[in-house]
Amino acid sequence: MHGLEEEAKHTTPFHTFDPCDGDNLARVVESLEAARKGDNTPLALFCQETAISNLLAIEEIQSVNTRSDILWDDATTAWMLSLPTSNGKMALPEPLDYGMHRQRLGRFPHGNGSPMKYILDNIIDDNSDERLMQLLHYLHDRLGESNVGHSGYAIGNGGLSLKGYLIHEEVQELRGLLQRGKWKVSSDEPLDGGVRDIAKHLTIILRNAISRKVGILHRSHT
Repeated sequence: MHGLEEEAKHTTPFHTFDPCDGDNLARVVESLEAARKGDNTPLALFCQETAISNLLAIEEIQSVNTRSDILWDDATTAWMLSLPTSNGKMALPEPLDYGMHRQRLGRFPHGNGSPMKYILDNIIDDNSDERLMQLLHYLHDRLGESNVGHSGYAIGNGGLSLKGYLIHEEVQELRGLLQRGKWKVSSDEPLDGGVRDIAKHLTIILRNAISRKVGILHRSHT
């Protein structure tokens, strides 16, 4: 057992790109940030919406007046309350890909295993396409401490760590920019073809999100 625990310590997290309601994710994060500053009104109003209140009712949460009424940590709260809606109900969605694309992006064989960090470290930003870089950063760490000012979304129950996200319109935009192919790769890239491999698999994930009319949430779990 000790050997397995030691192995787990040195195993990089698995990264997934999950379907989400990007607009709701932006709103719940805004509401949680307001609650951190003492204003519970946005969160209370958000949780009154039918699909969200129905989801909370399953957890025997009948009403939300303050942040303490939701017992989940920030990461779990943001994840659960941004689940896509189907027929007026929120439920765990089908993955955007079950096969090769999910696996190739899941634990990239370099550094900390994050494909987003690798592509950002090795794609050339020559200021000709700042929007591409911005959207890649959004997907990489929009919910990171450097952007929100705390690590609450990175430390969730069961090893859940929310990294970044894109709303549906941004998903469409990023796919177009990646497919346009005007970006360049650093000559110092550690893995030959690594950036292009990530771009290829990420583009497929983005395409699937577009067809399902959802946003994308980048998260990792151990």
